[in-house]
Amino acid sequence: MTFAVFIIIAVYLPILFLQGLEGRMFRPMAITVCAALFGSLLLALTLVPILTSFGFAAMFRARPERIVDGTRWNG
Repeated sequence: MTFAVFIIIAVYLPILFLQGLEGRMFRPMAITVCAALFGSLLLALTLVPILTSFGFAAMFRARPERIVDGTRWNG
């Protein structure tokens, strides 16, 4: 995933260096796409794993201590 995002950003980077009318037309689009991709990459590599670890920690805390519920005999 990260290499794909870097490739897309690398494709849009030359647009930032266009001169004249083309530069004025396409530079805002290139900045927007690069910023959005970089922001999503940053979130995908930092915030999502942190939130996932919190979610899994809460799920594992709620489990009973016994591995199998049928291990106790109530007879």
